Parts: sequence; structure tokens; C-alpha cells
Amino acid sequence: MLDPTPPTQALYTPEQRWRRDHTPWTLVQGILAPVQFLEFLVSLVLVGRTLIWGVDADWALVSVAVKTGVLYLIMITGASCGWHWRPMPAMW
Repeated sequence: MLDPTPPTQALYTPEQRWRRDHTPWTLVQGILAPVQFLEFLVSLVLVGRTLIWGVDADWALVSVAVKTGVLYLIMITGASCGWHWRPMPAMW
């Protein structure tokens, strides 16, 4: 029979992984991800209160704007992490 699982190939070479793990942006990403998740939870509660009881609409709006800003910051720092690298063959 044919093996249904295709051969696995690592996403990064050991050198690429070492470079990725030793950039300052990896730490920034590691800090921003939990911050964004906490902001998501706060925003979820505030938007839920607004939809259910009609209270704190201004706070809900601010929380969504902050959450969007943190998400953009994560995307920008994640993209800037790869600017000094050459494109990886697996991606192109």
C-alpha cells in the first residue's frame, strides 16, 4: 500500500532557525502575543456587555481600536523580522 503521510521537511534549516530565534523581534513577538490575547479577552467582555446590556459602548469601541493596533504592531514586527534574511526556499 501507499504511505498516506507525505515525507516531512523542516520549515527552517538549523541555521535559519538559530537566526530567527536570536533576533530581538522574536522577543518582541513573544511579549506582544500574550498582550494581544489579553486585550482580546477584555474587548470580548466589553463588546459583549455593550451588545447585551447596552452599556460602556465607548469603552468597547476603544478596546476594539486598541486590539486592532496591537494586532497591526504584531504584524509589522513579524514582517520586519525577515527583512535581513534571504527568502526561504520553502516559501517561494
